[in-house]
Amino acid sequence: MLFYCLSWFACLITYITNKRTREIGIRKTYGASIKVVLGLLSKEVIYLILISSLIAYPLAYFGAKYWLEGFATRVKIGPLIYITATLITLLIGWLAISYQTIKAAANNPANALRVE
Repeated sequence: MLFYCLSWFACLITYITNKRTREIGIRKTYGASIKVVLGLLSKEVIYLILISSLIAYPLAYFGAKYWLEGFATRVKIGPLIYITATLITLLIGWLAISYQTIKAAANNPANALRVE
């Protein structure tokens, strides 16, 4: 499951950086640091992770509650599980964003502007 999550993030970030290669090149030409480019790209993906988490919380809660009702031993599902899952997902997402963004921002901006 973790590998699938990592590969999904890697594909999403690779797609975003390839799509915005010229923008990154122009920003680097005007003097933007890697930190600025990282913040620009990470904001978009972090919003996607948070929105998907908010959509998934009720579905996961009611699905797990319905499934656990069939067992003799009752277990309560606390919000800590969902918060931890979101934090882990944000960490994995941020690591994938950082790697791809640093790789794209370290390239020569002239090469990025030559594309097309």
